[in-house]
Amino acid sequence: MYENPKCRWAAVVWNPWSIPKHAILAWLISKESLNTKVKLLRIGVCDEANCCICDQEDESIDHLFYQCIYSTRLIQAINEKVGVMLPGSRIIDWCKSRRGSKIQRRVQIMVAVAAAYHIWFQRNQARVEGKLDKPDFVAQRI
Repeated sequence: MYENPKCRWAAVVWNPWSIPKHAILAWLISKESLNTKVKLLRIGVCDEANCCICDQEDESIDHLFYQCIYSTRLIQAINEKVGVMLPGSRIIDWCKSRRGSKIQRRVQIMVAVAAAYHIWFQRNQARVEGKLDKPDFVAQRI
C-alpha cells in the first residue's frame, strides 16, 4: 500500500477503531496546530505561556505531551494498568513503529491516542476550572 511520506501520521490518526474526538486531537497534535499557550501568546491571545498543569515550563506540544510531570505520571500509570508501554516522545513515530498482531497494534494506538486526549482534557479542565484529576484516576478511565 502506498503511503505519502508527508502524511506519515494518517494511518495512526484515522485508525478506524479510534474515537473521533481522540482522532481529531491526534490530528491537531501531528500537524502541530493545537492551541497551546505558547501559540496563543505568539498570536497575542494570552499574557503568559506557563503550563496550565505544572506551571513550571512554557506550554508547548512537546512539553504538554512528553515532558510535563503530569503527562509522565499519567503515561506511567497507563503502562502499569494496561501493560501498553507508551512513548516518552513523538506519539506518531512510536505508533508507526509498533509490532505485534494487527489487533495488538490497533489497541496500542487507541490507548496512546486516548492518553493524548485525556492529557489535553485535563489541561483544559485545569485552565478553566482550576481542577486536575489524579493521573491514576485518569488512567483508570482510559
